[in-house]
Amino acid sequence: MRRTPVLTPVWLLMFAIFLSACDTERAVQDEAFTLTIRLAAEPDNLNPTRSRSIYATPIEGLIMYPLAEHDPQTFELSPLIVKSLATTDEITEGAFAGGTVFHYEIREEARWDDGS
Repeated sequence: MRRTPVLTPVWLLMFAIFLSACDTERAVQDEAFTLTIRLAAEPDNLNPTRSRSIYATPIEGLIMYPLAEHDPQTFELSPLIVKSLATTDEITEGAFAGGTVFHYEIREEARWDDGS
């Protein structure tokens, strides 16, 4: 006497649910989206110079872009928000004489949160 496996109807039901969950039409997405990340604890501060929590560092990396970043393959500094790396001049007069001033030109695509 041959027995029908009990799991066969379960597998068929799971396959039917899987197929019905597939969306054949691609959803239209807005330019803005929401990213949800779960952290084990609250960050102490979101100011990179004042935070001491390991939970703040990944958030700071997502909300505060640097002017330049290191290329992961060559390890050289490459522009990110700026058009090119900084040009420098020596300060010759005033309270900061002997120091260095860095000149950056920000890319036109860079925007603040309010769009300006």
